[in-house]
Amino acid sequence: GELSKSRGLIPHYVGLKEKEKLVATALILEKKLPLGYSYYYIPRGYTIDYNNYELLKNFTFKIKEYAKKNKAIFFKIDPDIKLHTIDKNANVVNDGNNNYELVNYLKKIGFHRKKYFENMQPRFTFRLDTTKDIDIIRKNYSKSVIRWIKVANKFGVEVKEAEKNEIKEFIRLMKITEKRQGFFSHEYGFYPKLYDLFSKIDAISLL
Repeated sequence: GELSKSRGLIPHYVGLKEKEKLVATALILEKKLPLGYSYYYIPRGYTIDYNNYELLKNFTFKIKEYAKKNKAIFFKIDPDIKLHTIDKNANVVNDGNNNYELVNYLKKIGFHRKKYFENMQPRFTFRLDTTKDIDIIRKNYSKSVIRWIKVANKFGVEVKEAEKNEIKEFIRLMKITEKRQGFFSHEYGFYPKLYDLFSKIDAISLL
């Protein structure tokens, strides 16, 4: 929320209580629009038990009321929900875990699922479990990853943890990658601000 102020967004911290117990929260980022209107974005969705459909519906409707009262024309979320399990070749595992029922319920209470990729907010994110033994991780590298590691080794590429004064070089590399890969990175001032805020809680590493 604090970081987003530097991007011209207004943070709202909201929650829902049941019998004095906080059962759901959300960080709402407000973007001002002409004529006194705005829209809301809730990064990574609510902090909530997504399996509690009644709670999910109640909190959604409360935020809808809050948005309407404050002249927000819509709000969007990008909840951290795994749609389905996939194998190493990105094929759906038919008997794996899935959240189709949850996604359908979100549609039922008024959400529309986007069908396209945004360069700032991708529809899909991927994670690698780094708690596994390094040999097991390496065994699952794809052929292209192995090839790029060999290229990096050939040219003496190294990864190191950097200090704040090296952010300028980090941004330079980001801008080169942005141009080559066609995604959008933040403006220069965003990264030092991010580094300062998250350094206070020891929650950032610059590599």
